[in-house]
Amino acid sequence: MRKITLLTLTLFFSAWAHATTIDFNVAAFEGYQNVDTNDYFSISEITVTEIETLDSYDDKDIAGDIGSVITIVDKLIALGQKVWPIIKAGKPVINNGMNNFKPIYVLPEVAGQDAAFTFYSMSDWDMPVSKSYRVSYKNGFGAEVIGFNYTVLGQGGGKYEGKGSYVGNVQVVASNISVAWGFEFSADVSFVNAMNLGSVDSPVAGAMLKIDYKAKSLFKEIESSEIFTINGHGVIQKN
Repeated sequence: MRKITLLTLTLFFSAWAHATTIDFNVAAFEGYQNVDTNDYFSISEITVTEIETLDSYDDKDIAGDIGSVITIVDKLIALGQKVWPIIKAGKPVINNGMNNFKPIYVLPEVAGQDAAFTFYSMSDWDMPVSKSYRVSYKNGFGAEVIGFNYTVLGQGGGKYEGKGSYVGNVQVVASNISVAWGFEFSADVSFVNAMNLGSVDSPVAGAMLKIDYKAKSLFKEIESSEIFTINGHGVIQKN
């Protein structure tokens, strides 16, 4: 097991403090003669907490920029992007309006009709809804070494020929990312499935998403995931 002195640790963290936005309180180690580097590079706790949505994101109404077909199930057609990154190398990936990113839509499947035509025939979309969460990784010293916010958003209420409640503009964005020296972090979002949460005559569309994130240090790699469903009533649920 490797040991380093308090003086060495103080000089070490002072050097990298100028190159990162993470504050590391060396004073927290006062009274220690030796510090175990395993404590710094270990992950002792991961928490996911719902927070007030204060992040900046594109919350405008349905934009009408639908993508290609992902799946067809239960007379529903899902369109958009199957997988997309939200964090790469500790930095947010801005998908809105860039890289031809397409959010998720779950619409009625109409036989012999193009999905885009169906979409433009729909009405009564609700205003956007969202939920935000803070993910925090703490090391053996109890200090946060990785932290980020993610926001799940979308719109429900869309009707076709006056029926149903469908889902559109579903996406996940990341913000307020902090990654300490010696750690790597990335996160991706994937579309899991579309479902009818209502009846055949009055469908309530649902879209299930999975958020996968990976933390890596010199000693260990940890993978975690969260599952969300957003339905045509505009309800976002963490499963």
